[in-house]
Order: sequence, then structure tokens, then C-alpha cells
Amino acid sequence: MRILRAFILNTLLITILLMPLLSTIVTSDISPSDCEKVAEYRIYSSDFGTGDPYGDANVLVTVCKLIESVPDYDWYFYYIRFQTIPRHWETAHEYLYHSVWNPGSVRWLWDYSPTYSSAYNGGTTTVTISLSIPIISWSYSESYVISWLKILDKSNFETHQANWEADFNEQEDPPDGPSTQMVLLEYGFTVETLSGYCSFVDGKYGIMWGQSILGWWRWETFWTPTMYLDLCP
Repeated sequence: MRILRAFILNTLLITILLMPLLSTIVTSDISPSDCEKVAEYRIYSSDFGTGDPYGDANVLVTVCKLIESVPDYDWYFYYIRFQTIPRHWETAHEYLYHSVWNPGSVRWLWDYSPTYSSAYNGGTTTVTISLSIPIISWSYSESYVISWLKILDKSNFETHQANWEADFNEQEDPPDGPSTQMVLLEYGFTVETLSGYCSFVDGKYGIMWGQSILGWWRWETFWTPTMYLDLCP
């Protein structure tokens, strides 16, 4: 399956959608500016199987191949935005799991961000996405502010996984806190490959909703199928 996908991605410049549940768009709006090719994977509430009465969950994954390289290696930048929009339930957790496919021979997880960040008991904290590839003098930095929630770092360099969980503290935050509002959280990681090889990443996303009835809480969790987040040179 991956060989077939690589062939199609290379020959048709990833303009063909291979998984019907995953909307794939090639865009000319390249960001950051030092990327030469960008693919956008759009994952909507219907992919999670959620919606009314719980809420909506949307994920936008932007993938680009960095222009700068060295003779033997290429690098790919993954930028993820996870949007939660509660309806009659509250946002409890969001889950992001990314695995580099067939790692350790021609492709590897190089870097990821953010790491652990918390404003769980009120107040605010700044979450920083900071990525770098010193050998090609490339870096990316962005920050945003969170309150009443925490981001848990579940990543693992040995298994080449960039994973996060966001805990919205729905039982303790105020009535108009983040668990009841639209929230957009951002994440990023980079993949290194041997020169000329595709970046193959399997992504899976989850959303947990919570609801309190007379002080008793209940929760429901929805997952996407495995998504192929791929980009070839």
C-alpha cells in the first residue's frame, strides 16, 4: 500500500486523494517561506464521527519539504492545528498521535514541539513551538497562550512518535472556561529522510467530550481512522 502511495504521490504531485476520509489539498500558500512543497490534510468532525450534541473537532495538518538540504538527507516539517468547538458537551481531552512509518532505515523523527505546558489551575502560560535543524541552519518558532488546561508530551524519539494530549480540566475550569469555548491548539514536528525518499507518517486523532448532569460527569470519546500524512520530493 505504501509503495503504491509513493508511486502515485511522486507521479501526480499528490493531487489525488487516496483516502476518502482525508481531504488533501496542494496549496501554493507555502508557510514557512523556506518550504518548497506543501500538502494540507484536512480532518473534520465527520472523520471523528462526532457532532451534535457533543461538539465539532477539526484538524489541519500542513506538511512541507524544506528547501535547504545536504547531499544525503532531506527534512519535512509538519504543522498541526487542532480546533475544538463544544456544543452541548464540554471539551475534556484532545489526542494527537503521529508515527513515522518504517523508521530507522530511511526516515526518522528529528524534532518535535511543544513539550509539557500547563496552566491547569488558572492563570495563563505561554506555549512555544520551537524546532531546529542546525546542520542546515533552519529554525521555526511560534508561541500562543493557554489557560485552564495543560498539554502533555507523549512523544518518543526511540519509537519515532510525536504524540500529545491536551487536558481541558473541564471539571474545574469556570463556566466560560476553555472547555466550553472554541479552542485552537498548535503542534509541530520534523522528519528526516535519506535524500529523495518520501516522508511517511501515520496520524490518528481523538476527542473526548464531557457532560455534567446534577454533578455527575460522563464522557464520550471519538477517534479518526489512521490517516496517511505523506509528502514526497
